Amino acid sequence: VTVLMPYYHEGDLAGLIRAQREPFKEHYVSSLLLQLSAGLHFLHNHTPTIIHGDIKPENVLLFNRRKQIVLMDLDASRELSTYHRAATGVHIGTTAWMAPETLHKEESTTRSDIWSLGLLAYVLLVLPDFPMLHCDATNENELLNSTSWAMEELLRRVGGRIVSRGFSKGIALLVTRMLHHDPRRRPHAAEIGEKVTELMTSQLVTGSSD
Repeated sequence: VTVLMPYYHEGDLAGLIRAQREPFKEHYVSSLLLQLSAGLHFLHNHTPTIIHGDIKPENVLLFNRRKQIVLMDLDASRELSTYHRAATGVHIGTTAWMAPETLHKEESTTRSDIWSLGLLAYVLLVLPDFPMLHCDATNENELLNSTSWAMEELLRRVGGRIVSRGFSKGIALLVTRMLHHDPRRRPHAAEIGEKVTELMTSQLVTGSSD
């Protein structure tokens, strides 16, 4: 089977992140979240349900002056009914971007994609810092999917870090919900799209990010 694809000469989001020396503007992060959540909504509402399984900057291609994106690399994608079996056999996806339940070999769901999307948004909002936090319990810098993190402590630190960089409390709250270690507490893709649209509309009306 031969698959023909367009050539996206503007590169991927990973390259843009490497070139960026400061956090992206909130409206740009919101635009990416809106587009990516729409893509995940399509996959998650497919029959049968599909989990992407590898949401990361390298899999987000850019075009139209980097304003639009294409979500790529469905190699790790699985139907929901078979994903748990595959995930417990080998690590599917990229470790740093895996939801806690996926990394620690528990059953993955569509909400696992949401966690990875939340981490991607968090990275864009805290650049040029690396998306790790200092864990007082271990006295080490830990990835956000580490079992060392108590849920409320993680959410408090993530939200505070975003707001301290001048972003709205609304975007901080949304990202922290997406990064909750309990999958049941994360929003679904359609809810993310609705909330981002609400935030973007509010900012257009008020002319601020608060």
